[in-house]
Amino acid sequence: MKQIFSPRFTRLMLLGAFLLVFLYFLYLVRIILFPFILAIILAYVLNPLVSSLEQFKIPRVLAISIVYLT
Repeated sequence: MKQIFSPRFTRLMLLGAFLLVFLYFLYLVRIILFPFILAIILAYVLNPLVSSLEQFKIPRVLAISIVYLT
């Protein structure tokens, strides 16, 4: 039996189809993802401040609370 498509071409087509389905899924949940992305950015930006407060022997939970309340 003769192969119509090579295995590499088939893999690329499957990868492309998966990518399109994944992008469509992200499009559908874009409103829900925004708060999570914002939270990740805030945590990334505020982490150095919390770490510097920890160096003064302040517990991490208290340091986080101080940063968020200010």
